Amino acid sequence: MAGDAAQPRLLWISPSVAGRLLTGALGGGAAAVAVMWLHHTPHDLTTTSDYALAIGRLAGLLTGYAVIVLVALMARIPILEKAVGADRLTKGHAFLGRYTVLLLLLHVGCVTWGYARSARVPIPHEISLLVWSYPDVALATVAAALLLLLAAASAGAARRAVRYEVWYYPHLLSYLAIALAFSHQLANGQDFVHDKAARVAWCGLYLTVGAAVLYYRLFRPIAGAFRSRLTVARIAAEDGGVVSIVLRGRRLAELGAKSGQFFRLRFLTPGLWWQCHPFSLSAPPESSGLRFTMKPIGDHTKALQEMTVGTRVLASGPFGTLTADLRRRSKVLLIAGGIGITPLRALFETLPAGRGDLTLIYRCRSEHELIFRSELDSLAADRGADVVYVVGRSSELDAPLSADNLLRTVPDLVSREVFLCAPPRMIADVMKSLRIVGVPLRHIHCETFHLIDSRAGARRRAVVASAFSLGLTAALGVHSQLFDHKAKAALAADVSPAGVRSATATSGVPTPSGQITVVGAVERTLFSSVQVAAVLVHGRLVDVHALILPNVDARSRQLSAMSEPILRREAIVTDGTRIDSVSGASYTSAGYAQSLQSALDQAGR
Repeated sequence: MAGDAAQPRLLWISPSVAGRLLTGALGGGAAAVAVMWLHHTPHDLTTTSDYALAIGRLAGLLTGYAVIVLVALMARIPILEKAVGADRLTKGHAFLGRYTVLLLLLHVGCVTWGYARSARVPIPHEISLLVWSYPDVALATVAAALLLLLAAASAGAARRAVRYEVWYYPHLLSYLAIALAFSHQLANGQDFVHDKAARVAWCGLYLTVGAAVLYYRLFRPIAGAFRSRLTVARIAAEDGGVVSIVLRGRRLAELGAKSGQFFRLRFLTPGLWWQCHPFSLSAPPESSGLRFTMKPIGDHTKALQEMTVGTRVLASGPFGTLTADLRRRSKVLLIAGGIGITPLRALFETLPAGRGDLTLIYRCRSEHELIFRSELDSLAADRGADVVYVVGRSSELDAPLSADNLLRTVPDLVSREVFLCAPPRMIADVMKSLRIVGVPLRHIHCETFHLIDSRAGARRRAVVASAFSLGLTAALGVHSQLFDHKAKAALAADVSPAGVRSATATSGVPTPSGQITVVGAVERTLFSSVQVAAVLVHGRLVDVHALILPNVDARSRQLSAMSEPILRREAIVTDGTRIDSVSGASYTSAGYAQSLQSALDQAGR
């Protein structure tokens, strides 16, 4: 915590520009993932199942990349928080989370359908086989269920219906889900099984982000707590029904806190120690203490009023970019809404400004909700600044923050730097008015920490994305049940156990449909023998049937039953070009691949 001030501040670019640069960098990472997928994807895709599996693999890789990016955005990495802003990172996290769910559903749907189509089995049977036969797929299924559950809990309606704590702590299960999915990626990912460089890079990415989470979210705050030894020095009720808490400690100047920033505070007292919330500085930070003001609207903030003086506090920060460092013009307009006055009240006291160059517009629904009125009036008188209180419900006022009304209040608005902190809806309305007036975006600075994105457009995009993914998955499922029943019946007759076992006399003789069945050589392994028959149509491998598998004892029969469907599927999907060894059945896998290759050689492949 004490070292935050030493971090690079990137003051030569604005947070919005830094956000775009970060978006570009993350997009470049996604492009690198796509290039890796393309490098490992065969160029001779011919069937719909080939394409479905390829799309499913790409969606799975992008899902794995997206979830680690989601964690990195919320890892509280100082250089990102200071350059981009915690509010932008939070919004980016919420935005990317929606599309991560889409990619996850697309991955599951395409892979399941592609395997079912290539193996010519019903989807329920394929799901059962994937979950219980492939290594770590059962763990990945649990991970997917956890991520989907958390995504549902984070939806706007669900999020508004529960308390912060009920939402936040189950959200930590996402770390477990990512760990479970990671093992699945390495065990089953075609891009990692045979490519050591890709495997090392992927592990390096996950380990780096994991280390950042542990350091910045756990070890650093604990070390800072021992260094600063923050305690509650005073708790005071303020006008407007809010509560101010003053913290004192050692070496506070080393924190490098500035007006407009916030800390994440954890009060180490029974009932509160397990919760961590962001609170803005409501007064300039001083060596004698830090003042935070909060509105008691939830159980946590209400319980803060009952704390005793001397309570220890675990703090991380400072965070936030809404500081005087953003200022580029001599004249400044501050616009606050509700509890958003807290960081702007601190800025109102410390922003350098001549008489008449600083104006604060403070919007509240009623006189009772006004906070710091006496302090603001006193500061305005001392500094020669202006304070404008806009009080009343929206239904009672005539668009008080419209472009025309803002211009009447601040005639030189277009030439001012604007700092804005308010609820999301008010920010959207004011931003629209400022753009109508002609204030450039680079001179508008805002922060909001509402976890729910109220923008209708974002909700519509999320709904459309989810509907698309679910619709595609459903369509693939229906198609897999309806495709080419006659061909399936004919194939089943040709590769029935009796038919294949008698195929030695007719091996290599094509049927009128161009299908031939070729029996491979008997391959001896350390424990037993393996022999398979390959079924080809016009030179393409469409099925493989095991004629001989290890059967000497219960254990060998168990391994044969487990490995045979996996080996068969891998052979069909790759057209016999590559068969990965099944964990625990390496000798059987090797014999299976050799017998199949001998059959393909006989067929002239």
